[in-house]
Amino acid sequence: MAMYIRVKRIKTTYFIQCDPTETILEIKQKLHNLIDQPVNDQRLILVETGEVLNDSKTLADQKVENDAVVALTLRKVRSWQHTLQSTPPQEKKKKKRKRKTSQKKRIHTENEQSTMHI
Repeated sequence: MAMYIRVKRIKTTYFIQCDPTETILEIKQKLHNLIDQPVNDQRLILVETGEVLNDSKTLADQKVENDAVVALTLRKVRSWQHTLQSTPPQEKKKKKRKRKTSQKKRIHTENEQSTMHI
């Protein structure tokens, strides 16, 4: 018995024709063909209950009915992890601080010819 489910992602809705005996993994494979996102990066949530759908269970097992709305979330790729794995750690360079040099003060004595430096 064919049925449809509505898979929503942000502002896009995908209408997926399926059978109640299909597993969530099979639904994710159909989505992969549509949106080119790996199956492992997809998560389907039944909007009515908020339940995350299990890949190994069928639509019927999880009470997903005809015209059900399912939310699709995608795992983010953390680019900083890839950067850390691909480049060796570098030593931190110490910043050299410029020290203020004290200006020499001149003290004039009563005798203008002698000047002292402090």
